[in-house]
Amino acid sequence: MDFKNVLLAIVLSTLVLVVWATFFEAPIVEQQSTENQITKNEDLSSPSIDEGEKEIKNEITRNDVINNTNRIKIENENIKGSISLQGAIIDDIIFKNYNETLNGENKVIFLNPKNSS
Repeated sequence: MDFKNVLLAIVLSTLVLVVWATFFEAPIVEQQSTENQITKNEDLSSPSIDEGEKEIKNEITRNDVINNTNRIKIENENIKGSISLQGAIIDDIIFKNYNETLNGENKVIFLNPKNSS
């Protein structure tokens, strides 16, 4: 008796999945393919931007961003950094014990503030 119930449940579940995929999923897939074709056509017709016409971004240095925002400084024997008070984001971390190169003096900068170079 239990085997018949389990078999009936499996058959009905499979039937529901097949009906769902046939009637409800097919229109969604067709709609997505139509949308993809439309976007491809729009991409082909859009003009390209020449290299000379690109907007030149004003590069802001890391120190300018750090000095121009309100921050809480953090420092211990291993790291030095700050937390931005706008959003409480830790976005300035420097490792004190590690250099970028073997003989270099530049410390490894792990995190940089957003929009800085």
